[in-house]
Amino acid sequence: MDFISIIILHYLPILFLAYSMYMIFIHNVRRKKYTTIENKRLGQVVITKLTCAFTLYERLTGLLNHSSLPIDEALLIEPAHRIHTKGMHFPIDVIFIDKTNKVIGIIENIAPEENIRIFPKKQYSYKGTRKVLELASLGAKLYDFRVGDELVFI
Repeated sequence: MDFISIIILHYLPILFLAYSMYMIFIHNVRRKKYTTIENKRLGQVVITKLTCAFTLYERLTGLLNHSSLPIDEALLIEPAHRIHTKGMHFPIDVIFIDKTNKVIGIIENIAPEENIRIFPKKQYSYKGTRKVLELASLGAKLYDFRVGDELVFI
């Protein structure tokens, strides 16, 4: 074996593993973490406790580790195109947001899916979704979110 083949065979798997770990746990961590959401139509801050899920690990786990979600808190998943409720313990409201931060869809009171299958039975999405905001059930109605609202993440 020549020198280049040895290097490729021995170091390529290590580089691949290191890159994979970077993408799962660190990539996008340097992005600004938002803390509040303002609804331009209402002209006021509607969510004051916002958790952001930017890394692959954060997006995959989402609200799975939570037994409930207080009504004044929300989870922003970005990038996201669809969600599921497999393995969750409580119902949620979901707001789908496009690349210009406009609300393009709202689904209220999505029940948790039973954890008996390997893959989720149902997934929820809207065409053009770039971000997903997950709220406690009835949160969308309480904060008066409507399709077409423009949101500002602060």
